[in-house]
Amino acid sequence: KKLLMKREDEVARHFISQLITYATGAEIQFADRAELERIVQESKQDDYRVRGIFHRIIQSPLFRNK
Repeated sequence: KKLLMKREDEVARHFISQLITYATGAEIQFADRAELERIVQESKQDDYRVRGIFHRIIQSPLFRNK
């Protein structure tokens, strides 16, 4: 747990990328990384609350355009 808390950003990035993959049915592409980083940074402001993460993913172009 302590190790994961030290790498909070990495854990959140992986969690968000897995959610996007599940929601869209497509893997994250190189061109999608900027949008992924935007979602991660905005979610960091909310302390990575799952509700906020879901909201950002659903409103993102990644979800709406795939």
